[in-house]
Amino acid sequence: MEIFVLGGWTKAETTTRNALPRCTLRVGITGHRPNKLSDLQSDTVDQSIHVILDHIKVSAETCRTTHAEFFSDTASDLRLVTALAEGADTIAAMAAIEREFKLDVILPFQRDIYIEKQQFAPSATKTFHALLDSPRTNCVFELTDGFHDDADDTELYLAAGRRMLAFSDVVIAVWDGEDAAGRGGTAQIIREAIARGITVIWINLNGTACILDDREHLENLDRSQAFPTEAGAALDETVYDRIVGHIAPPELEQKARDRVLKFMTEPTPERSWWSAYNLMRSVILKSPIALRVNYAVDENTEAAWTRYNKHARKIGGEQFSETLKQTIETRWRHADAVSVHCSHAYRSTYVLNFILAGFAVLFGLLSVFWWKHDHSIVIKGGFVLAEFILIVSIIILTWLGREDRNDWHIRWLEARAFAELMRSGRTLSLIGQTASPPAEKVTRTPSYAWIEWLTRATLREIPPPTGQLD
Repeated sequence: MEIFVLGGWTKAETTTRNALPRCTLRVGITGHRPNKLSDLQSDTVDQSIHVILDHIKVSAETCRTTHAEFFSDTASDLRLVTALAEGADTIAAMAAIEREFKLDVILPFQRDIYIEKQQFAPSATKTFHALLDSPRTNCVFELTDGFHDDADDTELYLAAGRRMLAFSDVVIAVWDGEDAAGRGGTAQIIREAIARGITVIWINLNGTACILDDREHLENLDRSQAFPTEAGAALDETVYDRIVGHIAPPELEQKARDRVLKFMTEPTPERSWWSAYNLMRSVILKSPIALRVNYAVDENTEAAWTRYNKHARKIGGEQFSETLKQTIETRWRHADAVSVHCSHAYRSTYVLNFILAGFAVLFGLLSVFWWKHDHSIVIKGGFVLAEFILIVSIIILTWLGREDRNDWHIRWLEARAFAELMRSGRTLSLIGQTASPPAEKVTRTPSYAWIEWLTRATLREIPPPTGQLD
């Protein structure tokens, strides 16, 4: 069934939520191995990680329900990004699985080489394979020896750590407070996380935890304001605020809020009768005339998306390709169609208003020449009525495009801006990069903040590909 709205678009469905992102939060883990963690410290750290992950999960779910209109109905997608090293990584991975987190695994080497490099004991090797084979493991992304020319082990560990940061919004760091022993160590990853605007939750080896705000704070750890991590501890407000700051939509004035909700929930337009602008171009350029505008993308654009999906399957398999299709491609198509529709409506309204105004003036002038005719009153009345109808039509068209109605101009620009960010996201997604800084690090114009938020929320849904990066 097709629906028709005055001057509007037609679509088989009357409602859609295809532009609504899933509430997603990615938690990275970095920390010491058993050579710096005694059994007692491991137990203490384990308890702290359990409590912190509980706080993170509650914060994300609360945010999703509080801002339910901005997110899909699906439950929050919580992920732990980890290298599954023995020690802090493995402790966090097992705690995360208990809380129904997914695991995004990023290994600095191919898995067999990694076991050898890490010198896993038999029990640790068994745990490593069990975690890789767990149904909660979302992806396994392996770097190879060819990632850097003549790379040594520290370069690959650093590369994996930076990949972890690229896919993290929050990082839990199990750290003794000492400087890193070498490149790619916990201290360096913490510094780079802070520089990227990623929230760092530091767990000391005695189990206390606090948030590291900036480099100055990192250099003076005595400033740390610890929050409780004992079993059953109440949710810390600072942790909640940081989690919400990463995933919640921005605070918007009412008009901007209405626009983003309209954009994310309206059906994707396919065609419309807003053809006045196209008709004008057809007359000027002497091209074929069409009274209906079709919003389908051209052959070159369609071929580009086909190539994109082909590359995605080659890099990360069918599941990775489908994820990209349901996020970047689907939302790009929606934004592109909305942008094209609003641009045609806005420009066609201008063209129609000028044409109608011209006819209104013409009818007003023609009525002057009938004053000696026997039926001059009737003829003049007809011209006046026609002029009145034209003026009313101009008013209606202008009213339809008002800011408090369809607001075609602003919606056209906003949808196009989001579509172009999604186009850039295509390349980034294929090379294992997504956006991580929170809104306050990148937003420049408050009224357009939702475009950047929705872009980050979309890219956040994309995990690393399952495969090897050379």
